[in-house]
Amino acid sequence: MNRGYVNLWRRLEDSAVFQNEGLLKVFLWCLFRANYRETWVTVRTGRGFTEVKLPAGSFIFGRESVAKKLHMSPSTVWKRILKLKKLEFLNIESNSHYSIVYIINWHNYQADQEKRNSESDRQVTSKEHK
Repeated sequence: MNRGYVNLWRRLEDSAVFQNEGLLKVFLWCLFRANYRETWVTVRTGRGFTEVKLPAGSFIFGRESVAKKLHMSPSTVWKRILKLKKLEFLNIESNSHYSIVYIINWHNYQADQEKRNSESDRQVTSKEHK
């Protein structure tokens, strides 16, 4: 199953997130879940559905489903999400139906790498033609 990759900055090692293995697990899961490009998703809202536009670096969050996936209690997941927000690693917007998590500075350490990779691919290709 190929779902792509994420970049990690070495300075993460010096952060409070790295010092707490549970917090690190939740943060890494957030990076894995974040969209790499803008997209629309369908979300159940009560008896119906709604379309939600998600920018790159964001995802729909539900503590119950995340708790199952990460083998943690829903309250533990929520506390760790709030801690990541306090540490300014992410933001969260909630309403009565769903929450959207936004990775702060996602473009700084994810999207720029994609741009550099495509530029380096072009350079290799032009050298090969010579």
